[in-house]
Amino acid sequence: MYVPLNKGAFHMDPEELRRRVTSRSKMIILCNPNNPAGTVYTREELEAIAEVAIENDLVVLADEIYNEFIYDGRKHIAIASLDGMKERTIVVMSFSKTFAMTGWRLGYYIAPEELAERLSRVPIGARPATFIQKAGAAALTGSFEPVRRMCEEYDRRRRFFVKRLNEIEGISCHMFEGAFYAYPDIRELGIPSARFVEEFMRREKVLISDGSRFGPEVAKGHLRIPLVRPIDVLETVASRMEHFVKTLQRG
Repeated sequence: MYVPLNKGAFHMDPEELRRRVTSRSKMIILCNPNNPAGTVYTREELEAIAEVAIENDLVVLADEIYNEFIYDGRKHIAIASLDGMKERTIVVMSFSKTFAMTGWRLGYYIAPEELAERLSRVPIGARPATFIQKAGAAALTGSFEPVRRMCEEYDRRRRFFVKRLNEIEGISCHMFEGAFYAYPDIRELGIPSARFVEEFMRREKVLISDGSRFGPEVAKGHLRIPLVRPIDVLETVASRMEHFVKTLQRG
């Protein structure tokens, strides 16, 4: 069962979560920071979510993969750190984002002993090679200075690209709080996001993602653009998007 985020700011209404919990509910899946909207939940929001979990005896699966990429002085708060949550939370982490080890397919989870024992019975596919496991251990125990510098660079790209998108008539983009995805709203253009992506690729030779795939309600009419390329490339993307939008508006 999806719980839609608020339009624009993309934060969850805990009361909406409470309304959608049923007797069949077993788990809350929480992505914090959120992918693709970049939401970073406040302590008050997390406490409200934790209250729902405790009241209904629910496990929380916390995807905190982007916890090192948070901006504007915000702090990541692990929901497992809240009272009554350590024993009912599974934290999922990955090396792909924090350490840019995409393709190595390495990750881990943190869980209380009882839940970890159950998870150990679940088939998880291929086991990573020994050298990949050693690389992961080195990443976790080594200096996080490269991660800090990477976060600073993502922040530069975030400020540049969101501002640039908002200069394009018919497109609006909120300043996301965490992760590294721009999530612009194109509903004003009157074209389905899936068609926008297809036509943008065909005409301007730039591949981006249809943001509506990330949820059935507020995700409609959005694009998802990872800021993994340098600013000069992002400027090219923005310029081509601006040109493409003008051709749409001319009909």
